[in-house]
Amino acid sequence: MIEISSPHTAAALFGLDHHASEERMSGAAVYPLTANAEIDPTGILTGPLRRIRMAVLKPHAAETLTSDDTEHTVFVLRGSGTVTVGTARAELRPGSP
Repeated sequence: MIEISSPHTAAALFGLDHHASEERMSGAAVYPLTANAEIDPTGILTGPLRRIRMAVLKPHAAETLTSDDTEHTVFVLRGSGTVTVGTARAELRPGSP
C-alpha cells in the first residue's frame, strides 16, 4: 500500500508554510500495491516521479533497470540482493540505505 499526499497535506504534517492561494488543494490518494502492480503518479505528484511499481523477484532472479534519463529508487521489503552499477556493487536488504 502506498499513500501519495498532496503538497498541502505534506506541508501540514511537517509544519511547513503552504498557502492555499498558491494552488488548489487536492486530496491524498491511496493505492494498494500488489505483486507487479504499477501506478502512474503524474496526475497527483508534480515532481519527477513517473512510475511506482512493486516487483517480486524469485530467489536468484535478476531485474535490469536502465537509466535512460530516469532515476530509480529501490526499496527492499523482504529478502536480500545485490545491485550493480558499472563496476560498483552494493548489498540490498530490508532497511538498507
